[in-house]
Amino acid sequence: MKKKKEKPKNMERRRFIKTAGIAGAGAALALSGAGKIRKVYGKAKRPIKVGMQSILSGPLAGYGEFQVRGCELAKEHINAAGGILGHPIEMKYRDSELNPAVGVKNARYFIQDWGADFITGTDSSPLAKAVGEVLPELKKIFIATHSATHDLHEVLVYKKKIKYLFRSEQSFYQDSYGGALVAAKLGAKRWFMIGPDEEYGYKNWEMFKAFLQKFGKDIKFVGQVWVPYGTTDFTPYLSKAMSADPDAIFSTEWGGELVSCIKQAKMMGMFRKIKAWLTGMGAGMDVLEGLGRDYPEKCWGSCRYWFQYPNTKMNYEFVKAFVERFGHYPHYSSEGNYSALLMYKAACEKAGTVDDVDKIVAAMEGLAFESPAGVRWIRPEDHACAYSVPWGRIMHDPKYPMPVLTDWVIKPWPFYWNSPPPEYAPPPGPGELPKIPDVPYKK
Repeated sequence: MKKKKEKPKNMERRRFIKTAGIAGAGAALALSGAGKIRKVYGKAKRPIKVGMQSILSGPLAGYGEFQVRGCELAKEHINAAGGILGHPIEMKYRDSELNPAVGVKNARYFIQDWGADFITGTDSSPLAKAVGEVLPELKKIFIATHSATHDLHEVLVYKKKIKYLFRSEQSFYQDSYGGALVAAKLGAKRWFMIGPDEEYGYKNWEMFKAFLQKFGKDIKFVGQVWVPYGTTDFTPYLSKAMSADPDAIFSTEWGGELVSCIKQAKMMGMFRKIKAWLTGMGAGMDVLEGLGRDYPEKCWGSCRYWFQYPNTKMNYEFVKAFVERFGHYPHYSSEGNYSALLMYKAACEKAGTVDDVDKIVAAMEGLAFESPAGVRWIRPEDHACAYSVPWGRIMHDPKYPMPVLTDWVIKPWPFYWNSPPPEYAPPPGPGELPKIPDVPYKK
């Protein structure tokens, strides 16, 4: 088989600089600034209507609550700074129920009945794909803020040419690629998978195995269990995992279900037998708060945004504003929704319109904008959202009311996104550890 010619490692970065022209919408947005919505002929401009759906019920509802908080804070900040080209933001929320049919129904309601300018949110991969498939009919922009499937940009955008679909957060590659880089450093050889019984579990395990086989030596994958959403008793799945005698666990459980899973694993003595437990969404704020002191320091985690990274003024001010407003540190899904609104604002300002959807789509392709997570770049060909996020080991620091991450592993984002669609590429050299800012917590 003929080997593909490898792209230069800095190609994506060079193309980013060429296509981006970093938008100042995020940087110029004063998080605590006051302003007034501009008026035309004495009347306020029409609102920009944003429909957001998320899981707002059941054991995973914490994700939805944090997503709503991110939207509300973005709305307040953007409106206080003058809106989007003078138009104030108006939000409406609906429960997705993690159900694709409900997700499509919500999308139709937001756009066809309520008159949304764009829609955002979604948690499950099948739900986001179902909404993506109807966008050519609805002809409005959908910014996926949580659903992690790579099919959104690799299949629906790149192959099917659905131009209205974008994302504001990392995809599976943050979990699987970053997780495999961590796993290769830990010395564990026998890996077992515990994941949700849907695409987020299946594809992540497939990718993690492919990457870890490249990065590690003498690796064995000794089994997997797929857990239905809504599960509260994890003991049958944990028993099967322990019977395979692994020395490490890779998991894609998330939210309240991950909290239950780890608490039960600890009660069953699993952490006395394994070297490490890796979870892509293990640094979600709901998980950190839910486990608290019960979170074993053998666990490693990541998420789509970590509140201590990057060490920038914008991130510091975002975290400070979030803590003051809600009494919690921001969840990654909060920042993802906050940045989705910044993204739409930057695209409208680049396009010079809030009414011409095709012009806004064109402006969003290749857009780079500043956000709390750093500069995000929307790759033109597939609308993937590229930026860097740390992995780290759980640590209990008395300065914080919840566990935090230490021993960070960070890779520059161009290595997550080598080409559309990305290939399983070998890793670059070690990442650079940034200075961790101490963001004060207000009780």
